[in-house]
Amino acid sequence: MNQNSILSPVVRECTRGPTIKRAFYVALVVGTILNLLNHYDVLFLGAALTFEILMQMVLTIMVPYIVSTHGQVCASLAAQKGEYQD
Repeated sequence: MNQNSILSPVVRECTRGPTIKRAFYVALVVGTILNLLNHYDVLFLGAALTFEILMQMVLTIMVPYIVSTHGQVCASLAAQKGEYQD
């Protein structure tokens, strides 16, 4: 990727260890809770686990990961520009 690209700082921040780790833990907790709520019948009542439901469960975990990463990247880039204020 070109060093002068607008996406360079975004990609760099998305791939930082602390960003990935924090987003992983958020996705693990929030995704698990959402899966328990949305797929209770499959997980505890013996309803059939289809490929479509499995994909829904995976996406349910991916969404909090993406949202958490987005928030971290925006906050980090704003702080670097001096735009972040409490």
